[in-house]
Amino acid sequence: MRNVGNYVTRADAARSAAGALIDNFDGRRVLDVTGSEALTGADIASIASDLLGKTIAFAPVPAGALCEGLTSAVLPPGLVAALVQFDIDAAEGRHAVTTDVVRFFSGQAPQSVRQFLQNHGSALARDMAI
Repeated sequence: MRNVGNYVTRADAARSAAGALIDNFDGRRVLDVTGSEALTGADIASIASDLLGKTIAFAPVPAGALCEGLTSAVLPPGLVAALVQFDIDAAEGRHAVTTDVVRFFSGQAPQSVRQFLQNHGSALARDMAI
């Protein structure tokens, strides 16, 4: 899988955190809080195109260009390096993990990218000047 990630809403992450805090677990653990499915950038562009009735294309940004852009935005070098590496990892499919953590701790399935975009479509359309 290339250029793939898993997207979780803030609300789902917050419900999961609250559930984890009141859980009876004793000890330490690492939890991957994820959305409902791993999607490529092209998948998300396709969903947005469908919802907005306008063709939206996914265009990956090469690591060098991303680094230049973030640096020109005067971000600290350490943050630039971290963001570029995060993007490289996503391009290599390292963020394609899907777990049941949201459902386990909140009792609800995570909101899908499609559902999120449907709920926020007016803001998306406005920001895209559609």
